Amino acid sequence: MFTAQRPRTALVWLLALLILLIGVLPAAANDDDCRYYRVRPGDTLSAIARRFGVSAKTLQQANPTIRNRNLIYAGQRLCIPRAGAPVTPPTPPPTPATPWTAPAAAIEVYSPVSFTTYHSPIEVIGYSLTFEGMVNIRLRDAAGEVIAERYVMGGGVEHAFFHTYLRFETQTEQAALLEVFEISARDGAEINKIETRITILPGQRTVDLLRPGVGDVVCGAIEVSGYSDTFEANVVITAWPRDVAISTETPTMGGSIGLYREFGESIPPFGPDSGFAPSAPVAMFISAYEGGAIHGSIDWTVLPITSYADANHPACRP
Repeated sequence: MFTAQRPRTALVWLLALLILLIGVLPAAANDDDCRYYRVRPGDTLSAIARRFGVSAKTLQQANPTIRNRNLIYAGQRLCIPRAGAPVTPPTPPPTPATPWTAPAAAIEVYSPVSFTTYHSPIEVIGYSLTFEGMVNIRLRDAAGEVIAERYVMGGGVEHAFFHTYLRFETQTEQAALLEVFEISARDGAEINKIETRITILPGQRTVDLLRPGVGDVVCGAIEVSGYSDTFEANVVITAWPRDVAISTETPTMGGSIGLYREFGESIPPFGPDSGFAPSAPVAMFISAYEGGAIHGSIDWTVLPITSYADANHPACRP
């Protein structure tokens, strides 16, 4: 008797379990509650949700067959809750245009400056496109002996800035030759060599230009700062566009008599009074140096930036 009733008891339990499961499963949406969308190649649930102005969670709840929001497939039919409406995607910010067009030469050297005087270390800055991006740097003294050398990475696919420091030792003031070049992948020859003749002095450099950085994008006024220890604390800041014969010169004060102190100035962008008021970004140079009566410009560092004269330009907005 007991054995004969077991199948009926099992059936009752199975029906109860099915009723329970139906109660907890999300209800399928009516046609009145949905508009339907066919998934396209490349779609994601989050992207579809944004397109129709609903959350990804809401979209998943409206489609109970989606157990994993990362697993949808092209051709799948989705219910889009009618509470959501398609929204216009935000306009992406404009891609900043670069005014640093590729030069004809494989290597350009901006710093050090020819026929200028330098302490150690020399800041070497330029623009290059070389095999595997490698740029070689070598410093020779007045006798032609190599007193410092190293390499730095620039552009390997397109022109890019390079920036490094070259340390040397000298006991006397003397002429020197800085060589910047590429090694040929074909035969190992030194090619595309740029030679810069300078004078080197014993001791440490007196001017360090720290801001802006090499290749920085600057909007509106150009904030220039660094540290220095110069004769009578004098530092000269200059700015000029790469392709326009116009410049500004701003004297400022830093440290002196062995005291290494900060200097800084705000350089306004070029305006109508200069005859040069660009609306597009401009390739510019910023520099700083110690002006000396005996040695002329000392530790003159020149660095490239991109300048937007209009601080409200769309490319300047966060």
